[in-house]
This record gives sequence, C-alpha cells and structure tokens, in this order.
Amino acid sequence: MKRSSKIRVYLADDHMLFRKGLIRLIQSFRRIGEIREASNGKELIRMIQESPPDVALVDLHMPVMGGEEVCEWIEKNRPEVKVVMLTMEDAEEYIQQLISLGAHAYLSKGAPPEEVEKAIYAVVDKDFYHNELVMRALRNFTIQVNRVRRDAPQFTKRELDIIRLICEEYTMKEIAGRLDLSESTVQNQRAAIMDKMAVKNTAGLVKFAFTKGLVK
Repeated sequence: MKRSSKIRVYLADDHMLFRKGLIRLIQSFRRIGEIREASNGKELIRMIQESPPDVALVDLHMPVMGGEEVCEWIEKNRPEVKVVMLTMEDAEEYIQQLISLGAHAYLSKGAPPEEVEKAIYAVVDKDFYHNELVMRALRNFTIQVNRVRRDAPQFTKRELDIIRLICEEYTMKEIAGRLDLSESTVQNQRAAIMDKMAVKNTAGLVKFAFTKGLVK
C-alpha cells in the first residue's frame, strides 16, 4: 500500500546510548516522520494511548515492562500499531512466541541499518517482515509440531494462492495483479482467510500457513 504521509515511529529501549543511536539512524530514513522514545514498556504504552504511531520498535528485555507484555497489550488494545521486536536473543522459541503474541517483525540489535529500514517499511506496507531468523524459526516449528493439513480448515484454490503469495511477501496490490483480481477483492479474501484461521494479522497468517503445511 502506498502512503502519502510519513511514518510515525516510537522506540522503547532502556539503554540510552543504543536508543539515541538508533533514533539518529531512523531519522535518516526517507519515509520516516515523527520519532518518539521511551525507556520502558509502560512509558511506551502511555505514549501510544495518547497518540498511536504507525510502528513501535520495542526492546524485548526492559525493566518495569518488557517487550512481551507490550506486544500483548498492543495486540489487544491497538492492533493497528505494527510491532518490531528488538533483541540480542536469536533463540527460535522466543521468535515463535513473539509471532504468536502478534509481533510483525523480529530484528537482532546487530542488524545492519538497511535491514532496519527495510523492516519498518515492510510492516507498514505488507504487515509483516520476513527475515532469515523468522523464516528459520517457522520452518523448524513446523517440523516440531508435526501437525499439518488434517486439522486445518479447508481453503479454496484461490485462497491457497493468496496465502502462498502473502507468505512470499507480495503486497495486496501485487497479488491482485498476479491473480487478475481487484485489490479490494484480495483484501476481502485475506480477511476471510484470517477469519478461517482465527488469526488477527499477517504474522499470524504466515505462522498458521507454515505450521499447517499450507506452504513449504
């Protein structure tokens, strides 16, 4: 989806040097507008209650309130806010859990600047950012649960095509072009798919598709 306005970003991290450095980096990105900062999750939630951003960059481990609690609160109260989790942890169980909680992206604090920019744009334009950390965790989770197809809801061929294209990171507009459909039709189909899956966002859709064997 093309946006005419700049992206509003909030950043929550308890390490001031890291936070200030990341803010300076994000300010250099072409599509970024307002940036606000918090030192913990409670401060971030107060800011979101006052005026929600487009994207919240959230440190996983913070005093007072950490990233998992923030992610849960946003999913329940402000699901339109896209959550990008920041951490030094690369354990797959953390990634799987955070995706289940509604995180739209998962970034290592050692990620290069271009990946930070790419992730912010992806969660705004596509609702989810796939990187190797996330995709590896999803693939391995699929192997662990060994629970595919037989207990999944039934999908039409068109729905399966849309699911697979979403998982391949196509936008709604790009999917519409590939399937010769209107963008509004694709949006409605995606809503129906998510209803069948009982998920709330694209991150949930992608995880469901992997764990049920709908994509490889």
